[in-house]
Amino acid sequence: MGERCNNKAINFIIDGTLLAPTDYGKSSSDVWIKFEKATGVSISGGSLDCRGTALWACKHSSSSCPTGATTLGFYNSRNMVISGLSSINSQKFHIVMDGCQNVKLQGITISAPGNSPNTDDIHIESSSGITVLNSRITTGDDCVSIGPGSSNL
Repeated sequence: MGERCNNKAINFIIDGTLLAPTDYGKSSSDVWIKFEKATGVSISGGSLDCRGTALWACKHSSSSCPTGATTLGFYNSRNMVISGLSSINSQKFHIVMDGCQNVKLQGITISAPGNSPNTDDIHIESSSGITVLNSRITTGDDCVSIGPGSSNL
């Protein structure tokens, strides 16, 4: 059984680019980097490359492809700051916030080509107090999608 961290101020500083595995078909998770029930997390700098190009090609040529992974997911978390982060070529959604409160995204860059399927940049669901400031968002699908149960965005 996993242990819980009780620290209320966890800072992740990414200096460089984190690359997802190249074989999209072997992923056992639908989220590449996942935070659940986190409080006070901050992520700054760096780049996340989920290497979605091969999966998109599969989806354009066949109907028997995996769905792919969301690059960065936050679930039932609160009081977070994501700043100066880049997400490119997500297989699926770039950033998901589900059941989150008081989240600030500032100075982020999210991009995927226009032909990338289902690569919503920021998906917000059942969340409140989400703020996006001074960011550059371009993709082949929704730049910001808001699902049910969200308010005060």
